[in-house]
Amino acid sequence: VVTTAQEGPLRGTLLMGRTIDQATLGSISDDLMFDLHIAAAGSAGALALQKDRTQNIAVTELSTREISGTVRVDDPDNSMSFAVEFIRPRNIYANGLATTLLFLGVFVVCAAFTAIIGFLLIKRLALAMKRQQASEEYFSLLAKNSREIMIFTTFPGLKIIEANEAALQASGYSREKLTGLHFSDLGKPEIDMQRPDFWERIRKDGKIYRMELRCQDGRHLPVEVNVEAALSDGGRILTFLIRDISDRTEHERVIEGMSQISNSLRTTVSIAESVPILLDQVHQMYQADGVALLLWRAKLGRFQLYQATGEWESLNGYDLSSIFNLLHTYFDKINVVTTGVARFFIRNLNINLPIQLNEIGAVRIVNQEQLNGVLVVGRKTPFNHSDELLLEALADLTASTLHRANLFEQTREYARQIEAVEGVGRTLAETLDLGEIHPRLVEALLSTFDGLESVAIWQHDQQSGTIERVIGMRYEGSPLPPAQAIPGEILAAMETQKTHLMGGPLGERPEAGTAQQPVQG
Repeated sequence: VVTTAQEGPLRGTLLMGRTIDQATLGSISDDLMFDLHIAAAGSAGALALQKDRTQNIAVTELSTREISGTVRVDDPDNSMSFAVEFIRPRNIYANGLATTLLFLGVFVVCAAFTAIIGFLLIKRLALAMKRQQASEEYFSLLAKNSREIMIFTTFPGLKIIEANEAALQASGYSREKLTGLHFSDLGKPEIDMQRPDFWERIRKDGKIYRMELRCQDGRHLPVEVNVEAALSDGGRILTFLIRDISDRTEHERVIEGMSQISNSLRTTVSIAESVPILLDQVHQMYQADGVALLLWRAKLGRFQLYQATGEWESLNGYDLSSIFNLLHTYFDKINVVTTGVARFFIRNLNINLPIQLNEIGAVRIVNQEQLNGVLVVGRKTPFNHSDELLLEALADLTASTLHRANLFEQTREYARQIEAVEGVGRTLAETLDLGEIHPRLVEALLSTFDGLESVAIWQHDQQSGTIERVIGMRYEGSPLPPAQAIPGEILAAMETQKTHLMGGPLGERPEAGTAQQPVQG
């Protein structure tokens, strides 16, 4: 039963258990060397336990050869769930008693004093053998049934005297090697075990702390240690119950990393600011060799390497078009690509990269069901399932960041265009001569809006009903050639008062047309 610390928004109790069936009881019976089985509901022992709720055990038979009884197992609501019946042979006791009586008879005949000494010696020897047998059975039971790492040490020397099978598998040591070590050889605890009051504090409350367990192969395994104190034959023993928390530590690292990335990107408003911060945080989180961001350029119809960091900086400016052509098709269906697929691409396309590839993890970046890019991470250690889940989380964060940055840049561009239009309006407002309005308007448009190649103004003469081009100028200041005909888009724009796109440069359209009815210029 594991309870919460009563902190945080969610509180509760976690109940964990294992199924107890006849096979389990049979295994325990073999370990303890006496019979255990589930008692029938109508057996004498079960009925006796049901009648007297104050008793947890009922002895149903006591003879010179064996002892049998029933133990009640309750549900959490204190109602009896089921009963376990046990049978324990008493032949060891009977044989010991007969032997003792025999020796007593001999010693009584010889001398009462000798008999008393002999009785004490035999009783002490029997007790030692019983304790040794119980200890062996106890440790054997631990080795078979405990999934947690358990290590027993002396105190205050902390010399390891016993460990279960889980401890041997986790540390990589043999039992002989492990029992020759001190607990400090496996890691540095966070508590001072040399304090005078240490034993009493541990005996009363125990202690839970974290440490890194040093394994035989050099690995450092993050673990949580629960240390308890006990007495055995008058000696003091510390019991270390150790739990592997590698998954929990990895999850905490992922959550902390995602929080750091989110906080770092919160104040950025453009792609140029966001991408370097994102790649740097991903590089640190994965301890990567290099990180690269590929963005899908819809106008170009292909991927483009936006930026690469770490040991992959040499990829910036490198021609990777042969890879890009396959990425869009592949990532339309697959979220994450790892080393095998990436090397397949590179090997079959005969690409010689200026970097060394060890292990690769790549994830697609999707926003509003549109493929926006690919985030690629390279490092020396393989990517596991947790790393792939983290990549998908990073892809969602990257998509959100790019979307926010694009919205900001679009808004900023829209604001710049509005400001430009207002500037053109101010220029025209300062013009009082009607003859200067057209030239100033063309000049203002060409100087304000980037990328304009030419501007032409067509005007409808209300009196004559004709349409003519009153001015046309290129961006460098040269005039457009004379118009041979009125483009159809000009006529349509005047007719509908809506924007129309033209298929060629101004003044070079072959289509011609005349005004069929009065229109506004």
